[in-house]
Amino acid sequence: MRNLVLLSTVAALVALAGFNAHATDVTNAEGLAKVKIVDPVALNHTGTALDFGEAMSAEAHVITVDAGTGTVSSTKNNQMVTKPTDGRDKFTAVVPANMNLTITLPDPVELGTGVNVTSFTSNPADTISATKDGPNDIYIGGTLSVAKDAASNDYSHAYTLTVSY
Repeated sequence: MRNLVLLSTVAALVALAGFNAHATDVTNAEGLAKVKIVDPVALNHTGTALDFGEAMSAEAHVITVDAGTGTVSSTKNNQMVTKPTDGRDKFTAVVPANMNLTITLPDPVELGTGVNVTSFTSNPADTISATKDGPNDIYIGGTLSVAKDAASNDYSHAYTLTVSY
């Protein structure tokens, strides 16, 4: 009888061990983690140039291009030969989602001896609430100083507009 009880106990333990082994089995499935990284902002030059027109230098004067309207004016209109209808330059920001961009204007630039862009302006000024559907246009104007007797020449100089987010 003792052998029978011992065999029954061993059989029960084996059955119990087998049951516990099946209770801890696991099933796995795989998932996928993904992301697409996009450029937050693209700034495209969509204008032609900041155009102060054609002027003489018999007298020192200042030419201004209004960033809002594109109007070109001079402190000495008698020194202006031609004025463009719209002298402002244009940039367009492309964004993947609505965001506020801060506009940083370029430092003054020397186009040549006695011919200097002393300041740049923008419309909108300081910031733009850019939308993913656009348009997100930034117009650039500025102030040009022409010294008396500046040499006759075609003057130009590249400048860089910066936006941050």
